Amino acid sequence: MARRRSLLRRSGRLALELPEPTGPYEDPRRRRWRWLRVTLIVFLLGLVLVSAASYGFITAISTNLPDLRQFDGNTTDLAQDGSIWVTGTTGTPRRVAILRSSESRVIVQSNQISKDMKNAVVSVEDKRFYEHNGVDPNGIARALFNRFASGTNEGASTITQQLVKNTYLTNTQTVQRKVREASLAWQLEQRWSKDRILTAYLNTVYFGHNTYGVESAAKYYFGLSARDLDPADSALLAAVLKSPSTYDPIASPESALARRNVVLQQMGAQGYLDADTVAVEKGRRLLPVTRIEPKPLDTTLPYWVQFITEQLVNKFGTGQTFGGGMKVMTTLDMNEQRVAEETLKNTLPRKGGPQGALVSIDPKTGEVRAMAGGKPYSIKHQFNVPADAHRQPGSAFKPFDLLAAFQVGVRPTTTFRSEKVLFDLGGGQFWFVSNNENSYGKDLTLHEALIESDNTVFAQLTMLIKPSVIADVAHRLGIISPIDAGQPAIGLGGLYVGVTPLEMAHAYATIANSGLRVGGSVLFHSPDSGITDPSMEPISIRRIEFPDGSTLTNTPISIQAVPVDHALATIDAMKGVIADDAGSGTAAAIGRPVAGKTGTTSDFKDAWFVGFTPQRATATWVGHENPALPMRRAFNGGPVYGGTYPAIMFSTFMKSAMRGLPVEDWDAPVGEPSSSISIDPRTNQRVPPGCKHAIVVVWANALAPSTIGPCETNLVSVPDFTAATKRKAIRISTGSGLQIRFQYRPAAPGEDPGTVVVQTPSPLAAVETGSIVTLIVARRVPSVLVPDVIASASAPSSMEAAVARLEAAQFRVVILDQQDGYGLPIGSVVNQEPASGKPAPLGSVVTISASGTYTGAIVPNISGLTVDEASQRLAEVGLVPQAINADGLLRPADRVFSVEPSAGSKVPLGTKITLYVSPI
Repeated sequence: MARRRSLLRRSGRLALELPEPTGPYEDPRRRRWRWLRVTLIVFLLGLVLVSAASYGFITAISTNLPDLRQFDGNTTDLAQDGSIWVTGTTGTPRRVAILRSSESRVIVQSNQISKDMKNAVVSVEDKRFYEHNGVDPNGIARALFNRFASGTNEGASTITQQLVKNTYLTNTQTVQRKVREASLAWQLEQRWSKDRILTAYLNTVYFGHNTYGVESAAKYYFGLSARDLDPADSALLAAVLKSPSTYDPIASPESALARRNVVLQQMGAQGYLDADTVAVEKGRRLLPVTRIEPKPLDTTLPYWVQFITEQLVNKFGTGQTFGGGMKVMTTLDMNEQRVAEETLKNTLPRKGGPQGALVSIDPKTGEVRAMAGGKPYSIKHQFNVPADAHRQPGSAFKPFDLLAAFQVGVRPTTTFRSEKVLFDLGGGQFWFVSNNENSYGKDLTLHEALIESDNTVFAQLTMLIKPSVIADVAHRLGIISPIDAGQPAIGLGGLYVGVTPLEMAHAYATIANSGLRVGGSVLFHSPDSGITDPSMEPISIRRIEFPDGSTLTNTPISIQAVPVDHALATIDAMKGVIADDAGSGTAAAIGRPVAGKTGTTSDFKDAWFVGFTPQRATATWVGHENPALPMRRAFNGGPVYGGTYPAIMFSTFMKSAMRGLPVEDWDAPVGEPSSSISIDPRTNQRVPPGCKHAIVVVWANALAPSTIGPCETNLVSVPDFTAATKRKAIRISTGSGLQIRFQYRPAAPGEDPGTVVVQTPSPLAAVETGSIVTLIVARRVPSVLVPDVIASASAPSSMEAAVARLEAAQFRVVILDQQDGYGLPIGSVVNQEPASGKPAPLGSVVTISASGTYTGAIVPNISGLTVDEASQRLAEVGLVPQAINADGLLRPADRVFSVEPSAGSKVPLGTKITLYVSPI
């Protein structure tokens, strides 16, 4: 029965019916305290369980830790030699190198390493080195915060942790390995002084170019002992430690210089150097003229061994690589390697000519079978061109455009008009595209345009399908270098960073394998490389056998990067590049089904042929090591196109490599149901024929746009102004209802100065009355004869005098120093390009080769920066910017696409560097 409870109020008495309590009454405060006690007990029990589990986990790991007693000796002697193997000429394994630390590292004592070197490493690798006990909680907390807050992958390992990792452990990113590393680091800190740990660390780390340890690095880079390293030298070696390939002072001097100066700045900020010393050391040159080479690699395949060794160090650290007794079975085939080396040697001119590279991959297994190229391995040349040289691919990128078009539904029968085109990119930037051969006037399908390598058609296609789609397809095929997805010029191979022959061979191997990308299962990149998917790269290490009998197999992984029919349709078009009389790669024929694509940059600095059969994909590249040098007269007195040396090299190699393999072909593409539709390319929406901007595209029915866009009417037809003078163009436009805007640029070869060479919108385009038509007028560039600055026995010519004469004639100068002097005094000019007496435009580049050194400046890599940022970088090294785009205006926010002279060129201080800020 319910009881009655009274509630008294001022206004009277109220009665509420409440349920009868089922048990004794309980105070709510006691109930809250009881739940709090239960929660606290559960939390403490959980904490005990987690602590016990963690302790057990750490104890289990720690009980199996290596013995640290080897550190008690005077050196860090390593236990067992390793070896690198290839497939020999008889098909059996052949050892090509022994991995001994004693051949790559010279152990030195603490008093044999300069104090500046120690301070430089501590300042950037482990600022709290002298404060922590092997593990830095502050660094770990900072790294975790930055990873979650900004997504940056910042390392938190101390120098002590890096030492034990390099000596005992691998680079595998697991909790177990990190706990082992931390435990060993703590133990080592109890045994050794900080100075001894730092000394051992500097004796084990990798400094690039097959140098391990600070003594070998000091001798290789500076010709010094480690005790003689000054602040600038020390800062450079500390800079190289972060990433020996990225900050290589020989291959990437501008990146190395920037990083070195960061290290010097840190040394100053931490009190190791005063401000005046930092300023002086920042002005020092990177490397001396001569260097002492470490002992040469004891192998007939130095570049391949270096390539494999760097991967092993990335994966296992220097300790296990050189002392772990690993037997490394690689994929190189000596028969194909021999043919590749002979092909390069017998095809290219030997003295003073360009160099080449060749990489061949089995598309079905993803294995690298041959890798050759670059100059002979020596004290001055240890740069692995096939694997590390990032060069512009030119039209060899166009198959990626075609695959991107298929992805969005555009079919190969879509037709574009071959004509000079000018795209208004907004913000005053324009993209002007022409063909190298100045051949226009035809309607070409995408299939035909690939065969003829028509730039104007592929520029129109790029603007239709968008650059980001092309960048995505290229990455999925196997290009790992960064690609600016917002840059329209990528459709013509205009990349900020460029690609390597190895990347191009892998991407084409994916196409050859019907769109199936094959890569490895083991990642051989360092944790800070940004690469996390091992299948993105081809396989060069097949298997690693360890002394304990265990094996690590790099199992092929297959991923369908693009649909099979899309790949087959692209292959079908690429066959015509070689088989069709109009194709640009007819010299690459090998007497069996083969497909490929040429690539030639507009300035003849890079030439490619990349092609394949179902069994091999091979990339060939030709160019000068100095990217500033063109190849205008290197092929029988004419320019080097992709269809010359590169195609010949491809044919020569493939005929031999394919000998004995069965003749295979690909299936014909099936195709997709498609229809011709009229769209507005600005929005990719359907519009009726005759609307403003409308073009007709053959589109796959399943992917065709369905949205109907607005149709702008009351249109007029744009007249054809090409070849008209400015006065005639004004006369033509009178009464048309259009506004005319003139822009100017230097006349290209074959163009008549003072005439319209391109217009936007194109002739006959339908536009509204009052629209603006932009006409680009070629401007005459005066030419003068190049003076003779070459020295002879009777007429000496120093670099300083040659530079002064050329600059007085209003030329810009690029300097190649340390060339063969042919018996002339040091500092003499021994060659020039263009030759004396040749006419050349004012302000153009003349390259001089000299037998000595010249104190100039290295043009930094400023592609992708804004004009303001680029101008600041140039000013830092003593160079002067001048910007050019289609309308001749200089806008601080414009982004630089390319520079002249090219990045990496040595030029006199004060040289004007042209910044091309409108995509080309």
